[in-house]
Amino acid sequence: MKTVMNTALEGLSRAAEHAERAASRITNTFQGAGHAGSGGQDSTPPNSALPAPAIPFSSKPTGISHLDALMLEQDSLPGAIVELKQAETAYKASAKLIHVADEMQDELLKALD
Repeated sequence: MKTVMNTALEGLSRAAEHAERAASRITNTFQGAGHAGSGGQDSTPPNSALPAPAIPFSSKPTGISHLDALMLEQDSLPGAIVELKQAETAYKASAKLIHVADEMQDELLKALD
């Protein structure tokens, strides 16, 4: 049986994965803009300190939902920013669930005393 804490931890993990993918897409958008928009005049080398994409956009990873797949197919900057904001909200919700479950457990233990 799945506990509340397990559910919350899975939520944290999924939200972190979404945030990482969105951040990679945002980074790739800016890296691509530096190479494409200047007509060959941009001599700035790509920043090797920036992370590589977590997954290739051409293939759909296993174990991903239909909604997640739709978000991955959108290579636009606004789509990536929306996904990053959704990941932030999901992460906060899962963290709040952990906090509430901890408070509930404390109250139950107080009731048993």
